[in-house]
Amino acid sequence: MKVNIILPSWAANLLADENLLCAAFDIYKNGAKNEQNTDKGYTVLTKEHLYILHNNEIVEKIPLCDIKELRADQLIGAGRLVCINNNDSEKVLCYFTQKIFAHFGEFTQVFMYYKETGNISEIEIDAKVCEKCGHPFKRNSNICPRCMKKFTAFLRILPLCKIYKKEIAIITIFAAICEMTRIIIPYFQRIMIDEYIEPISEKGASIGLGGFYILGISAIVVQLLFMFLWEAEFKIRITLFHSISRNLRQDLFKKIQYLSSDTSSKYSSGELMHRLQHDVMEIDRFISGAGIEMIIRVFSFVILAIIMFVTNPVLTLIVIAPFPFIYIIVKKISQRIHHLFHRAWHQSKRLGEVLHDILNGIRVVKSYGSEKKEIERFRVYSKKSAEFITRGEVYWAKFFPFITFFVRIGEFIVIYFGAQAVLSQTMMIGELTQYITYVSMMYIPLFWIIHLPRQLTKAGISATKTFELMDEEDEFDEKEYVKNDITGKVVFENVSFGYKPYTMVLKDISFSINPGEIIGIVGPSGVGKSTLINLLMRLYNVQKGTITINGTNINDMDKDHYKSQLGVVLQETFLFDASILENLQYSAPKADFESVMNAAKIANAHDFISKLPDGYNTRIGDRGYTLSGGERQRIAIARAILHNPKILILDEATSSLDAETEKLIQDALDKLIKGRTTFAIAHRLSTLRNANRLIVLDDGKVSEMGTHMELMRNKGIYYNLVMAQRQTAKISK
Repeated sequence: MKVNIILPSWAANLLADENLLCAAFDIYKNGAKNEQNTDKGYTVLTKEHLYILHNNEIVEKIPLCDIKELRADQLIGAGRLVCINNNDSEKVLCYFTQKIFAHFGEFTQVFMYYKETGNISEIEIDAKVCEKCGHPFKRNSNICPRCMKKFTAFLRILPLCKIYKKEIAIITIFAAICEMTRIIIPYFQRIMIDEYIEPISEKGASIGLGGFYILGISAIVVQLLFMFLWEAEFKIRITLFHSISRNLRQDLFKKIQYLSSDTSSKYSSGELMHRLQHDVMEIDRFISGAGIEMIIRVFSFVILAIIMFVTNPVLTLIVIAPFPFIYIIVKKISQRIHHLFHRAWHQSKRLGEVLHDILNGIRVVKSYGSEKKEIERFRVYSKKSAEFITRGEVYWAKFFPFITFFVRIGEFIVIYFGAQAVLSQTMMIGELTQYITYVSMMYIPLFWIIHLPRQLTKAGISATKTFELMDEEDEFDEKEYVKNDITGKVVFENVSFGYKPYTMVLKDISFSINPGEIIGIVGPSGVGKSTLINLLMRLYNVQKGTITINGTNINDMDKDHYKSQLGVVLQETFLFDASILENLQYSAPKADFESVMNAAKIANAHDFISKLPDGYNTRIGDRGYTLSGGERQRIAIARAILHNPKILILDEATSSLDAETEKLIQDALDKLIKGRTTFAIAHRLSTLRNANRLIVLDDGKVSEMGTHMELMRNKGIYYNLVMAQRQTAKISK
């Protein structure tokens, strides 16, 4: 069992038995809200009792045997935990803010599961709050913005740079040489002033032109070398930037494709797109820009500091004296900026989700005339995103002038004491000019380093979010799988499954299907029909029991080989924004045009395809919405036919068809399913009359099984469903 948060020592010492699960609440019975996460209250489940702990004492200690039900009630802006005793009396145990309501909702479900089964060791709860500070996580995140360490994420960026170590080394060397050329030029200027421009005497100015010209030409050559190296370094850096961006985005996209169905369902399409585009871009900017620049700027700062110490140690100490104070200020500021930018990231992600939803649902928006409403909704989220980014930048801008003042004050001190040294003839004019130039040059890397926390924060947040996704569990492991062809019977043996292990959808399902049988799966909404199909398609793995084909557990079969033998027509038809031919060939990329056309004819799709402007090459637009619902469904059926599956899965495959077309499709499906094991879900029970057997689900269990006539004679759940549909059909007439 994974405990959501760690109890403080004072709370743990109050418990008489083992802590199994706990949750922190942040509003007390007097209505006081705990903003600082100090002196929190805790709800704790142990083997024998339910505790409410607060202010170093036990507020409630209730034996589990006295609790009939534990419930989380949602109020306006808050929630409460309610205990129902065996005598049906209710008692409020604690209150909590809305942001952790989901945490307590899950707590109550696990509590009731433990009450029923006495077992909690097999359950792992998704953490909703930080174990260190108790701060709630954002949706779909297990990272606390208060406790996260940016440098941990940066360390994980380093392996990404290994394959580009040659390019990075070249860029670093070129950039370092460029910095050295910039540092050398003031030295030339010093010699030109001190050695070749003599003070005015009675004979007038005396200039040694030969050496002066040589130094001038040398300075020009060094400057040209700087320009050449800078251009070469810039070209390599741009190439590196795009290479890293491409590879990292491909790796992340590959990871998303291989996420388990349970994991991928946690993320919206908009959020995944935000992580693929925004976060990858921020990491790329850091690696190819700020990361390399940081090495160069630190190198430049150290070299300049050494030269300045050698030239005049006293003045150099005066110049760098404010630096420790600047470091303290920047560190304090960076903590606040990190929090603001983290919130800005979530607002930006939410803006992307809203944009994705609006564009995907544009037909619904226009159907209801909600354009102005959606424009306003997008404006609100866009404004929020801009506000948080602005708050971070403005917060930095408030302090930057003071930092600049402390830095620049050293330059004026140098001018004053340097002038005194020149007048006292302990320092030459050229030497002072060189020193002042180096002071100005030192401020360039210094100001860059001062700005670094902002860049580190942005890149650190994006890196953390990227690797959070990369660390998600995928569908593949090191196990060796078998590549069996599907030829034998399909057996469900004591199969149980729940999207949460303490809320089972399917309970102890058992049945056996012979090869070539047509099986109808029926039952009221929400009883687990689609879930049963999802398990057969291996979108999820069973939690208890086994599903075997030919006597082999499907979890031991090679997933790609197994799925290549399945044909699926889902209730929600999805077509790609491509041609009809490309959509049909998606299930069989090597199929020739004649095979595609034959599949379309069987699905009764060939006639309407031929009437389109470009026939099979007609582009059907986003999700295929240039076609009618029935036409999209027939293309989906043709796609399954072309796949030539061993097992056919139909989830409301004829739901979008009119009566005449439905008959034609049923005839086509009758031809298709010969010799194939078929599982069909249909709410219109009349479409399942020809099934060999019907499996009736109720409350997650198999309540009935038999032919249509057998089940009608039994007058059970199936009989009631048929009678209800007949009555509805009479009323609709």
